[in-house]
Amino acid sequence: MGPVLGLLAFYAVEAQMVFLFPLALDGSPRPFRASRALALGAGGTLSVMGTVLLLAAVMLFGGLAGRGVVRCWCLGCLAVVLWYEELTGGAFVSG
Repeated sequence: MGPVLGLLAFYAVEAQMVFLFPLALDGSPRPFRASRALALGAGGTLSVMGTVLLLAAVMLFGGLAGRGVVRCWCLGCLAVVLWYEELTGGAFVSG
C-alpha cells in the first residue's frame, strides 16, 4: 500500500508542476505559481492528475507495447505542450 500512496503523492505534486517547463521556456517570471494556476484552470489537481497518469502510462509503458520507447516519451511531452497551448491560447502567461 505504501508504494501506491507514494506514487499517487508524486503525481499529485507533478500535476501542480506539469506546465512548469513550457512556462519557463516562455519566460514566465513565476513559473511555479503560473503552473499551479493553469492546473486549477484545467480542472484542479484531481482532474489534471488523471490526465497526467494517463500520459505517464503511455510514456512509460508504450514502448513495451511495441510502439517505441522514445516515440512514446516524446508524444507524452508533446501532449503536455499542446495542452499548455490550448489552456493559454498561445498567449504568454506571466504567473
